[in-house]
Amino acid sequence: MTNDFTTGWLVLLHNDEHPVLFEQICFVMDKYKLDDERVNEAAARVKSHLEPLKQVKVRSLRHELTPAIRELHTQRRQSLMSLQGQIHSLTLSTVTEERQAANVLDIWLGKHRGQLLSLGYTPLTERINEIVADAETDVNVSGALAALSLMPIVERLKAINEEFKNLSVQRRDELSQTEKVDARAIRQAADKDLRLMLGLIEANARITGNEAYQPLIQALKKFLDYYRILVQSRKTRRATEKNAKTNVLIVSKQETAIQTDPVTESA
Repeated sequence: MTNDFTTGWLVLLHNDEHPVLFEQICFVMDKYKLDDERVNEAAARVKSHLEPLKQVKVRSLRHELTPAIRELHTQRRQSLMSLQGQIHSLTLSTVTEERQAANVLDIWLGKHRGQLLSLGYTPLTERINEIVADAETDVNVSGALAALSLMPIVERLKAINEEFKNLSVQRRDELSQTEKVDARAIRQAADKDLRLMLGLIEANARITGNEAYQPLIQALKKFLDYYRILVQSRKTRRATEKNAKTNVLIVSKQETAIQTDPVTESA
């Protein structure tokens, strides 16, 4: 018999998925109860983790402010895209004053290009703080923004970022007042006993050759395979999205290089 069970991917389950898998496994163990004392003892140990895992599941429930925070994060990225896009467009302006001001801003944002839109919540908050500070204190930057009427975008970006920070702090404070749960320790203990049980089932089925184990193994595999494929599809999707973003940035840089190529311009 080949190795039926793989469990290395368990650590990649979300906190709202992990407890559900254990509930399903315990249901299967009750349904296909074997005349095997060691397996039944191992199953009881797995079942003992259901109560602690409920705390992990509750802890994972979305806070009421999370949708608003996610929407503000999207708005921040959209404002940045708008600012970058308008600056880039104005670097191609036929009006000398506009082109010069846009070049100042293009150099200014150039140190962030290729990173801004892929940053997480906290890093993006800090980076926007830096951008706003430059816009308010650097006379060259503020002058160029004013000349191109782009300051309203920066002001909107600042307002969104401030609201994002305030809601994030509020959510953090409210979550910190809830009961502390070491989700990682709870999950690790549960996973350890699950692996022990699965190993016993597989070993006993192999040693005894008893076909009575097969319905149980197939029922367990159905749930384990479902979550394993879920984790794998998530990894594949993220990798695909990351590659797509990288390709967009490469194409953007190539297009910029072509547009500013002195040979092309002189021709």
